[in-house]
Amino acid sequence: MLRRPMKTDYWTIRFWERHYRTGGKSGEGSYGRLAEFKARVIKDILAEHEVESVVELGCGDGNPLAIIDKPR
Repeated sequence: MLRRPMKTDYWTIRFWERHYRTGGKSGEGSYGRLAEFKARVIKDILAEHEVESVVELGCGDGNPLAIIDKPR
């Protein structure tokens, strides 16, 4: 079944552009305790499956990936 492309809400785009422009950050899951939890889960999955490289596809600000110990 083919699906139509998702329509992005104009006001949502404006909200986030203004939010980041004025110094706002992503949601609670990007920093602090929740980010550390997400990073630990991601790190465990990468280790379990012996993943050697990861591509971040732009879903949030990427901070949880930034705090994972990984080879450069």
